[in-house]
Amino acid sequence: MKAGPSEARPAMRRRSGNRSALLAIAALAGLCLPAQAAIIGTCTIMIGASGTMKSNPAINIFGSKQAGGSSAGATITANSTLCSILNLLDCYTISAPAPIAFTSAPSGGDTNVSFASVFRLDGSGVDIPGSSPQR
Repeated sequence: MKAGPSEARPAMRRRSGNRSALLAIAALAGLCLPAQAAIIGTCTIMIGASGTMKSNPAINIFGSKQAGGSSAGATITANSTLCSILNLLDCYTISAPAPIAFTSAPSGGDTNVSFASVFRLDGSGVDIPGSSPQR
């Protein structure tokens, strides 16, 4: 036998055990993924007439119910076969929360200001507070 420099050889390891473990982890991770939510229906919102806000004579109320003001309008159509088949009455809710503040106002314009909103369903004359969700 001849003595000489030793050859570097990559270590040969058996990887079949590792492969099985990795496969098991991948399968388990696949089972832990979040499930996609089922879409049971959709709705279409068509904006109609835009509203007009006017102030009262004392200039301390600004809204669509003042003289010369008008409400905006929208038509909401809910489409859901599942809701219809199961006769579910609470598939959708509608609300119209009041704004928190003006986006832009003169200095002091937000002082002592409160906001409120109402809406009507089916064209009825009954005002529903905007923060009260209706089904």
